[in-house]
Amino acid sequence: MKRIIISFLGLLIVINSSGQWYKNKYGVDRIDMLNNEEYADAQNKCRDVALAGGAMLLLGAASFISGYLYLHNGLGEDPGFIEELIGAEAMGKGLIGLGGALTVAGVITGTVGLIRLSVIKSSGNNYSGFLSTNISPCCIYNSYSGSFIPAVGLRVRF
Repeated sequence: MKRIIISFLGLLIVINSSGQWYKNKYGVDRIDMLNNEEYADAQNKCRDVALAGGAMLLLGAASFISGYLYLHNGLGEDPGFIEELIGAEAMGKGLIGLGGALTVAGVITGTVGLIRLSVIKSSGNNYSGFLSTNISPCCIYNSYSGSFIPAVGLRVRF
């Protein structure tokens, strides 16, 4: 059983090992190459991920507090079957463990969603369509003298 679990985790790591999430989903190398529909879709999905992380964080905190109350107050006046079966201490420790796990997962998920959302917003949807030009300031490195020269770059996409 242990081998199956480790093999499954290894398979998940190999499948999801691409560093750029938009490359897997949209098939582009740079995020500014997304068209308007893909840009809006990516923004909505990342906002949903951030909100899901916040919801997990709140559920984890509520579970943690419930477990703490179980440990200090014991079972209520009319405990359920599972509460009577495992007892107040096991119920409290289980809820604290579940709350801690949900809180950590919520923080990680929310952070990933917010970082992706900021990356998408900072790209500014620079997709210009077919045959577009872009003029921007840049620096040219002079390898002979080891200095940088200010310049203007012209990029033509087609």
